[in-house]
Amino acid sequence: MTGIVYGLVNASEYGWGRALTIAPLFVGVALLGLFLRTEQRASAPLVPLHLLANAERSGANTARFLFVGSMAGFWFFIAQYLEVSRGLNPFGAGLAFLPMTLGSFAIAFLVPRLSRRFGTAPFLIGGLATVSIGTFWMAGVSSNGSYLWTVALPMLVVGVGQGASTIRLTSAAIHGVSPKDAGAASGVVSAAVQIGNAFGLSLLVALTSLWVPRTSTAASFAAAHARVAMVGGGVLCTLALTSAVVFVWHPHRRDER
Repeated sequence: MTGIVYGLVNASEYGWGRALTIAPLFVGVALLGLFLRTEQRASAPLVPLHLLANAERSGANTARFLFVGSMAGFWFFIAQYLEVSRGLNPFGAGLAFLPMTLGSFAIAFLVPRLSRRFGTAPFLIGGLATVSIGTFWMAGVSSNGSYLWTVALPMLVVGVGQGASTIRLTSAAIHGVSPKDAGAASGVVSAAVQIGNAFGLSLLVALTSLWVPRTSTAASFAAAHARVAMVGGGVLCTLALTSAVVFVWHPHRRDER
């Protein structure tokens, strides 16, 4: 993953056709294939590959990977936008994220109890869909737009969706795991989070560098970066939603996980 992330970061600086981009990407993919081959042959693998053979768990981990990649870009680019385009200091930028935090905090308390009544689908699928809507909504930011309509309200939407879906993604990723594989399954979930963060952010940085032309002012430049990143993040979250619908969603099962 170091090679893949390094290659994506180099793509934003040197271009996609340069050896500094292609070589790390190639090495990263080759090493990933070697890792899977090694785990397949090992008598005591670090990651038992039969954990990845389960469609529901792999779908949940794929959705988590894409979802956290989207969120990594959200935090990174919107923080820059708030400071550079809107002129907030770091403390003010932190306070500007409060609607997102409050939305996530409030819904997270209700999810376990309501899931027992309504099942997991409204929170897993609905939560990811809500995050996608909020992220695409954030693509309308500008250096002089309304904080309420272009920042606070979409942040609240993203926060509610994040709080609703995160718990359900975790439970789906470890559902049905035997006690002996519980630690490894939990490790795969953590790896999906950490790797998804690095991969998603590096990908969005590469995309913004590719699609955003240099503008006359730093404020407009940061706002343009945020817009492109939010579109890319919205696509990642939509792909996460697709993975959850195809592999994880069981509309007729009421689950008390």
